Formats: sequence, C-alpha cells, structure tokens
Amino acid sequence: WPYFELYFRDVEHDIVYELEGRAGFAHWIPDHIQRGTMYNYVCFPDFNFQGTITVRGTEHRVKGVGGLDHVVARNVGSKSSPGVGFWHYDPIHWGNGLISNGLYYLGVNGEPYITQGVMTLPDGQYHPAARFAVEYLELGEGTANAGASGGPQVVPRRWKATMEAAHGTLTYTTVPLEVRDSKVPVVVEPN
Repeated sequence: WPYFELYFRDVEHDIVYELEGRAGFAHWIPDHIQRGTMYNYVCFPDFNFQGTITVRGTEHRVKGVGGLDHVVARNVGSKSSPGVGFWHYDPIHWGNGLISNGLYYLGVNGEPYITQGVMTLPDGQYHPAARFAVEYLELGEGTANAGASGGPQVVPRRWKATMEAAHGTLTYTTVPLEVRDSKVPVVVEPN
C-alpha cells in the first residue's frame, strides 16, 4: 500500500490512460468537518507510475514520478481566496528523492482552516508539520478551474511557502514556468 491501477478515457480528445503505480508517502487528513459536511484529503507527492497512454490510437509507454491527489470541497466559499478553489496545496518531489506537501485550506469566511503539512527532509523520515503558511508574491490571470466553465480568474503565479515541523523549518519560493499550447500564442496557465 498504496498501490493503484488507474484507467481514464478522454472521449473529447481521444486519449486513454492505463497506469499503475505506488506511492512512498501519503499526506492524509481524514474527516475534517466543514459546513456540516465531511471531507477527506489525501496526496501522494511521490507517485511512481508506469503504463500506456494511447493518443488517437497510437500507444505510448510511459514511466515516471508525479503527484496524485484527491480533494473535495472545492466550492466552499471564501472571500479572501485568490481564486484557486479555496485551498492551496504544494506536493513537491525534490530532486534528491525526498518529498514535502503542505495544505493551506480556507474556511467558509476566508479564515485559515487547515494549515499543516508533511516532509521527509532532510533525513528521509516522515515528519508531520503542524504549521504551513503561503504568502502570494505574484498573481496572474488563468483559465477556469479544471472541469469548470467560465471566464478567466485570478490564480497564484509565484508564492513563498513556510512549513514548520518539530525538527526544523522548510521555506521555499516558487519560480513560474510558462506553458504554451502549440496551436495558440498564449500562456495556458500562468502558474
């Protein structure tokens, strides 16, 4: 555990994903209550996977490391949210094989509701972090949330994160990478 077999079919773009993999670490926050409803959060910052992605009938064998997450409660209202779905999480698989993940979750009135994380830095051991904070350094305009329709919205482009655990503090600042669609001369997402 945790081992997964995944199958997704994108009928609009004719893409089929058939993947399997295993995660080394999980950041799990079960059963936190918000607005009288139960929500769960789990993230694997280091999901090792392999399998086949078939694009318009052409199979491609793939293998790599990525993040896998499951979050619900995306529509919880928050007046202070910068427009990213009312929470911020940072799953990172560091270049040396270690991981970190922070969850910054805002409540219905915009108050920080969950501000915690995990990391395996610097020794490979699992370290829960009781405090996690995000400071947005630059905002940009992005498309609507995945699966949602609508116009552009404000999204974080650059941020500074601080995660405090009993064994030490991890602070990092992100650097934006522009991702472009080859068919149009505009940035797909600014973060």
